[in-house]
Amino acid sequence: MSVCRWLAVISSAVLLLTLPAWGTGRRTRPLPPHEYGTVVLSPDDPTASPVPFRHWEHRSRHTCRLCHVDIGFAMQAGQTEITCEQIKSGLWCGACHNGRVAFGIVSGAGSTCERCHSPFPVGRDRNIRAEFEKLSARLPAGRFGNGVDWAAASRKGLLKPLDFLEGVSFDRPRLENRQGDVSLDARLNGLPDILFSHREHAVWNSCDLCHPDLFVLKSGQTRFTMRDLFAGRFCGFCHGSVAFPLKDCGRCHSKPVRQGGS
Repeated sequence: MSVCRWLAVISSAVLLLTLPAWGTGRRTRPLPPHEYGTVVLSPDDPTASPVPFRHWEHRSRHTCRLCHVDIGFAMQAGQTEITCEQIKSGLWCGACHNGRVAFGIVSGAGSTCERCHSPFPVGRDRNIRAEFEKLSARLPAGRFGNGVDWAAASRKGLLKPLDFLEGVSFDRPRLENRQGDVSLDARLNGLPDILFSHREHAVWNSCDLCHPDLFVLKSGQTRFTMRDLFAGRFCGFCHGSVAFPLKDCGRCHSKPVRQGGS
């Protein structure tokens, strides 16, 4: 097995900053906006620097389904093994990083290795921070996470993420979405109900990223609590690690509160 074999794992430093601390009486220190959603890929070679994969950098250019359905990256850290040889042959990262869609792997003179293998600890790369600030300055602001409202950016046409790679993707006939918004009962007096939009999610995701593993297809048959979500299940599978965090309550609990108890 090549010494350049990678195992995608979240580093302990990032993990400690992102997981909720239930009942500790302390607030966790949030990640800086340009590192929210960052996953660290750790090489087998102890002399090689880790690879911080920043979701914001890629989601500004690609849909989630392009990487997690067409290319095949697992949605959970530690479930996708990657080698340099595979990338050079056009698999995994190499589906785009081939010198045509994005920069390719070049060793020796003119090496591109450090464009991914960063010597800087997560949060300390000033160039990455500057790139993020340049991008986020032209996008609608969000309250938490990256501080970017990605859904609003998509609605306004400020982002046009790539959703098809020749030779990798399969044709997707555009489906007519007749679901509309789905109302979910908050089950807490005075708290607005949740309005779930299939349309908003379908811009970035495909049906199989949510169904049937996370949610059964029949309405009302999946029961979950906020504790489940904060533990990384159901909506929390994405929200809290890459999509906007769960503390942004009003983004989901957006249906006007019914007055008079009716």
